[in-house]
Amino acid sequence: MNDDFYDLPKPTVKKIKEIFLWSKKNSYDTHVECLDCNTSFARQPTEMSFQKALKLINKNASGFFRLIYRRMVFGYEKKEGYIEVAVRNLNLEGKEYFIYSFLDFSKLEEIIKKFKLEKIT
Repeated sequence: MNDDFYDLPKPTVKKIKEIFLWSKKNSYDTHVECLDCNTSFARQPTEMSFQKALKLINKNASGFFRLIYRRMVFGYEKKEGYIEVAVRNLNLEGKEYFIYSFLDFSKLEEIIKKFKLEKIT
């Protein structure tokens, strides 16, 4: 089985911020990572707070929002996977930031219905 991807039919900055505030409240992990191609081509942990990263979400970043129902974990299919909520293209001072929230599978239907997410086929 493959992972399932979901998107907002008409993404807005306001709606993406609402989703991340809800996701953070309901997640078992929310964190921010940084990509600074001057030092590495891999994302790295950062000291940037969730609140500061949330403020970087703009119209350009709204096209890089996804919810992913992950069925595969390290190459092994799980009976119940997990939910990954992610946005990228949060730019500040030549660096790109990413926000990730990870939620239990049990929240999948709730988040899809609450925010009217649509499965990408």
